Formats: sequence, C-alpha cells, structure tokens
Amino acid sequence: MLAISQVEVSVKTFWAKIYDKMPIPEIGAVGYTFAESEVRHSDAYAFLLEILGLEGEFDKINEIPAIIDRVKYLTKSIEGIKSRDDKRFTLSVLLFSVFVEHVSLFSQFLIMMSFNKYNNQFKGISNVVEATSKEEDIHGKFGMALIDIIRGEFPEWFDEELDEEIIRACKKAAKAEVKMLDWIFEGGELEFLPKDTIVNFIHDRFNNSLDKLGISPIFDVDSDKLEELMWFNEEVVATKGNDFFVKRSINYSKKLKSITEDDLF
Repeated sequence: MLAISQVEVSVKTFWAKIYDKMPIPEIGAVGYTFAESEVRHSDAYAFLLEILGLEGEFDKINEIPAIIDRVKYLTKSIEGIKSRDDKRFTLSVLLFSVFVEHVSLFSQFLIMMSFNKYNNQFKGISNVVEATSKEEDIHGKFGMALIDIIRGEFPEWFDEELDEEIIRACKKAAKAEVKMLDWIFEGGELEFLPKDTIVNFIHDRFNNSLDKLGISPIFDVDSDKLEELMWFNEEVVATKGNDFFVKRSINYSKKLKSITEDDLF
C-alpha cells in the first residue's frame, strides 16, 4: 500500500495540467475527472495506511532505494507536461500513459488482490484496489487514444529515434518495477504468488504497451504463467453493476460508510 500511495501522491496533478497545453473542452473535462480520481485514490490508500497504523512509514520513503528509483522514472515521465515543445509534451503524455498508468502500479494491485483470491483475506482492501485498477486502466487507455490522435496529425514525430527513446524508457521503468518487487519480497515470497510470476505479468504489460505503440515486444513472457493470472484481468476489465434483488452497490464507494479493522481483515 505504501508503494501505491507514493505513486498516487506523485502523479495526481498530471491530468489536471493537460488542458493547459491542449485547451479543448472535452480533454479538459476528462483531465479534471481523472485528476479527481487520482486524489481520491491517494486519500483511499492514505486512509488504509492510517487504519493500519502505518502512516508514519511515509517518512521513510527517501530511505528506500527501490522507491527512489521509481520516483526518478516517474518524474522523467511527467516532466514534459509543462514543456513548450509540443513533441516533448507528447512524449510525456505517451510515457505517462503507457508506463505509469498502464503498468507501474499493477504488480502491487495483483499482489494485494491475490490475498482475497487465494486466501480470502483483505476483502475490503481488495475492493479498493479493484476499483483503483479499473480507473488506472481507463486512464492509460485514454492517454493511448490521445497519442493515436496526435500521431494522425503529426506522423513525422513518431520516427525511429522516438521509438528508441521509448524503448530505453521502457527498460528503465521495468528495471525499477522489478527492483520494487525485490523490496516488497525481501522478507520472503508468497506461496500462492511467486515473484517470478509477477515479473512475468509486468513484462507482459510492458510488451502490451509497446505493441499499442507499434513497437515490437522486448521481453520474453511465459504464456502459461500469464494464464494463471487471467482472474486478475477479468476483475479489472469486467463491468460490475448492482444486485437487483438486494439493491446494494457492489462498486467502488467514496467512504460512504465507516471501515474498521474487522471490515479489512
């Protein structure tokens, strides 16, 4: 949760700034909506950390090399959002959408939801993570759609040089994410979810991001290990509604009711 919260704090202003460079009402509306959801995500995980008595762990972030490395590539991804250079701005939107929104948090989402999947634990936390993962997936897809529009208007920007820069950024991001997993599992791995299975999952998401950009995959992926995690993709992609008979919402709620330790565990 600390790893997730740190990213939410770092990136929650990105989408709010996109209208400054692309003053189109529809893009502004989406950007501000996404920014609101990022703030909500940050609050949700901060709230969970407070319940667990772990809020003080934020003071130790700068002492954790894995988080420092992640902050570096996150910063690199978003620094162009204020650039006056249109091509640099586009690269920033691209890197943020395909590597931060589409990949950076998903190993942690997978880990936390796996406790509920395999051990029937952390049900309350799993519900929050599921809602967050759905929204992050939407953010990433919107960014990719935006890049497709820009590509159609300025195809000359998307040359071999840009592809090489994207691949370099992808390798750095992947290295940082694997290092994050090393930190998470430094006390031992989960019996029901080995670390190499998670690394395989993350590499597949990076390959998927590259594929959407028309770039060949750079990581070898074990399809059998991916098959074991189909349940996660179904949770993220599937749409949930209301139970007609009990009239109870089973979707994400914004702190509509109190949460206790019993609810979480």
